[in-house]
Amino acid sequence: MRVFLTNNLFFPLADFIRKRKVIKNYKQLLKSQWFNSIQLREIQEQKLREIITHCNLNVPFYKERMKKSGFDIDSNNYLKELEKIPVLEREEIRKAFASKTILAKNIEEYQTKEQKTSGSSTGEPLSTMEDNLTADLGRASFYRGLKWANWELGEPSVKLWGQRSPKGTLKLRLANKIINWETFNAFSMDDDLFLKFYNYLIENKVQHIYSYVSTLVQFI
Repeated sequence: MRVFLTNNLFFPLADFIRKRKVIKNYKQLLKSQWFNSIQLREIQEQKLREIITHCNLNVPFYKERMKKSGFDIDSNNYLKELEKIPVLEREEIRKAFASKTILAKNIEEYQTKEQKTSGSSTGEPLSTMEDNLTADLGRASFYRGLKWANWELGEPSVKLWGQRSPKGTLKLRLANKIINWETFNAFSMDDDLFLKFYNYLIENKVQHIYSYVSTLVQFI
């Protein structure tokens, strides 16, 4: 019953209130995973054309880059045209981000927020912009991945993960309630935490654990 309510009531209601499309994308991905190679190719080419057209119309950095490389915007084979464009270096992105030429001229039409990478081996974070469309699709893909692991939205699960505040943010707590996850803060690992974690697993007969591998190894 909880799985049914989560998929058909709790999640759609949460998306409606937040004006998001996580559950819609999730259900579409569950369908598209069974498409044949021809159907998938058509979708990929359509999405690619939409992205490149958007960049050519709205993003000065990419428009100039395509022009210099000789990219034919009127071509029927964008995959072939992409071979003309050189690999984008991290430093180029940083400079373009600083000058704002890599930001779309119509960025105000989208709900976006700045994201930063960890910096990798260089130690220098890389800034990017992520809109809700991308975030929702990414979250939907994550849920589909969990389903591949035989986990259904709404089944009782535990999350042994890091969070900055002891109890987590209100937004995180509400999200966990909807998805039926109990979270244990991996940033506060000690014997007491692991004992509570163990007792919760036993008492609630939890079958799914989402965790850092290193944290779970310490627990075991």
